[in-house]
Amino acid sequence: MKLVDKMKDERLGIAILYNFSKGYEKPVPMELYDIVLPFIYHDAFRKEILKHDTLKDVIEASIEADPHFKEVILEAINDDEGITSKALGMAMMGGMLTYEMIDGKVCGKLHEAEVLDFNECIIFGKMMQDHTKEEILDLLHQELRIVFLQVETLGKDVDTHIFDDLGRVTYHENVDQLDVISLCKDADIVITNKNLFRKVEIDRCPYLKMIAVTATGTNNVDLDYAKRKRNPSS
Repeated sequence: MKLVDKMKDERLGIAILYNFSKGYEKPVPMELYDIVLPFIYHDAFRKEILKHDTLKDVIEASIEADPHFKEVILEAINDDEGITSKALGMAMMGGMLTYEMIDGKVCGKLHEAEVLDFNECIIFGKMMQDHTKEEILDLLHQELRIVFLQVETLGKDVDTHIFDDLGRVTYHENVDQLDVISLCKDADIVITNKNLFRKVEIDRCPYLKMIAVTATGTNNVDLDYAKRKRNPSS
């Protein structure tokens, strides 16, 4: 299934939501529909959902394939809200879905219709059977992973634990350059003093969003490459 931005319309949305409901195999809480289109529209997610058995594994693999996956999905949940609402309305008018109150929640109930099967959407529905929208958003809002290198260079009078409120921080007193990649490969933020962050280190740390330097200069970081990596078009 090839999806591009110009194909994002209500008709495609109907097919996606119908197939998701088919895979869910029971009435779908309306809030779950909010996240369906953003995930299915994402190329990496559609590829990974065919390779893994759990939604958590699919999301983690999608993040590895696209380091900006979390940000893209969270933004798309807001951007695609209008298409989702229109698609749900058209699905109701077409007799594909009806909406009823079940256990205090409005749910979408599937009615058999001739709609082309989209395997990715059906699998997504099956995987969501035991999850809530809030649980999925929690996976996307995971706390920042911060790696603090060469803490000893700051001296004993600096309280580094002020960073603990920002995320999950790992502190290292001193780090050999050969260990930088293995220690930072899962980091969102790295704080370094003397360790080098060149193209090889930056490329091998796919989640990296920020490199902070606790020194008077920044010559240990390839600033030009870091900028190009963050903004490929610049």
